[in-house]
This record gives sequence, C-alpha cells and structure tokens, in this order.
Amino acid sequence: MVLLRVRVMLNCIAMMLIRIRVVPACLDAVLQKLSGPLWQDADAVILSDFIAQRLPETLVKRVRDHQSQQLQRFHAIAMSDHGKPGIMRIFDHIWRFDTGLKSRLLRRWKR
Repeated sequence: MVLLRVRVMLNCIAMMLIRIRVVPACLDAVLQKLSGPLWQDADAVILSDFIAQRLPETLVKRVRDHQSQQLQRFHAIAMSDHGKPGIMRIFDHIWRFDTGLKSRLLRRWKR
C-alpha cells in the first residue's frame, strides 16, 4: 500500500515537471485514488507552483465533495509566490516555499 502511494506521488511530480495541464491532471489522479476503499482515511498533499489555467468546475466540485462527505483534507505546498488564487482556494492549508535567491540567502545566513 505504501508503494502504491509513492507511485501516485511520483506520477504527480512527473506531471508537474512536464507542465501539461499539470494541476488538473494531478488532482484528478489523486481524487481517483482517494475514492478507493484503501484511501478513505487519507489526505492529499499537492506540490506545485500552481501557475496553471483555471480548474474545471467539475474538478472543484469533486474536491469539495471529498472535503465535505469523506472528510479528506487537501494541502498545498506552493513553490512560487505567483500561484493563481483561484486554484489555491480549494486547499485546506497552504504552505509557501519560496525558492528565490533572496530567500535562499536568508535561510543560509540564519544557519
């Protein structure tokens, strides 16, 4: 079961690197897995820059259904400050990870 979860995560990361309909495709794959009986108690963490087109309403509705009916939470790790707010609204919690030069230098200086 752990191997299957790692495979789903790696598939989503691969889709993000290709950057073709990234966020919708990744969310769709995650929602399909979360619908199965083995994943009823699982939460989702999506890692992306969230610079993408608008999400389809059907996908947003499916995420909202999982949040309300199955009590599954969706978390985001945003790798950019320029992510679209419309995409980010569906997540329960968002962690921002800034990879810019200024942030890297500040992190290194604090060590």
